[in-house]
Amino acid sequence: MANKKEGKRWIIKNALLILLFFLVSLIYTYVSEIHITEPHFLFTSIDWAIPLNPPSVIVYLFLFYSFLFFAVLYYATLQRAYFNQLILSLIAVQLIAYVVYILYPVMMIRPYWTPTSIFDWIFWYYVNPQYVYNWMLFNSIQSNSGPFNWILWNIYAHDTPLNCFPSLHAAMSAMIAYGFWQEKQKYGWLSWPIAITIMVSTLLVRQHVIVDEISGALLALLVGYIFYKKVFTTPETPPQKPKLWQLTLVLIVAEIAMILYTYLSYLI
Repeated sequence: MANKKEGKRWIIKNALLILLFFLVSLIYTYVSEIHITEPHFLFTSIDWAIPLNPPSVIVYLFLFYSFLFFAVLYYATLQRAYFNQLILSLIAVQLIAYVVYILYPVMMIRPYWTPTSIFDWIFWYYVNPQYVYNWMLFNSIQSNSGPFNWILWNIYAHDTPLNCFPSLHAAMSAMIAYGFWQEKQKYGWLSWPIAITIMVSTLLVRQHVIVDEISGALLALLVGYIFYKKVFTTPETPPQKPKLWQLTLVLIVAEIAMILYTYLSYLI
């Protein structure tokens, strides 16, 4: 009887924490409306040299949310001893990022601008030649009706160009990789490359710049260290290794959640 009551308690507790995580995530769309200074730009010459690569949107959108939903469900159900650390770290990372977004808003330069006359060409070439390059990016998306360009254009339409520094894609991906690494270091050989690939994809789809990614990763490492090493302690007895069918079920549920979320948030 005691075990049943304990089981019900952790189900309710984990469900409430997941709900809190998604409620905090919803705040993101409103943060861009609140900022106390004009937007800043953190572009470097290296960022301008990074080419636009529309196929990278598959990693940026679908791999990222698959990684996120799988991790949350995996630790909420199969490795519950580490769930509090992960979910509270993800919540803390978001809240800290929101404060920075309000105090120091950073804006992404997306390929929107297009010249309307020869004077535009001349003016922008001498003021900032990168605006000409920006137009080339804009034209490449508009003139290509392929699926990658269509998905990328939908992301641009739904996601504000503000709220860039630190990158939440970088912070949450690094936080998840750090969590898997803390559970078992050999998991880091898979999770860290996934996190780094997601970070690179944000640069290739023109959603973030290098400084955004570095700051996001450092934020995750700092918050992760606090929650995994100071707030909570690593279990003395490591949890049992999940069975293959359990991992498969969690992966299927995570993929369904990813498809529903990305479709409702970006593709309609």
